[in-house]
Amino acid sequence: EQADVQIKKQATNEWNIQLKRPLFLVEDMKYEISVEASADVPSDIAFVVQQDGGEYTTYFHRPERVTTQPQVFTYQFAMPNDEKNGAFAITFGKGSPGVTYHLKNIRFSSVY
Repeated sequence: EQADVQIKKQATNEWNIQLKRPLFLVEDMKYEISVEASADVPSDIAFVVQQDGGEYTTYFHRPERVTTQPQVFTYQFAMPNDEKNGAFAITFGKGSPGVTYHLKNIRFSSVY
């Protein structure tokens, strides 16, 4: 999967601008996130796995600074419990107006 995201107006919160995919997450399962990312100018981004509603429990959160050169960000984490209402999100709310993020090879998978 890939996407280009252009920021028109800076958000109040990082989660106000996001790409999100719903997930069913399984207790004790190990997951891997991998994304190749860059931006027109160095910019903030965050990779998040959380409950999508209710208390919005966060299971994984990693803020990063992307540069103009593509960089692969890869992380692994284990789920502490089942989450039938989970979501994987890439947030851009701290991006400056006019910046465009470039994302390629967006992957969220289980690791055995």
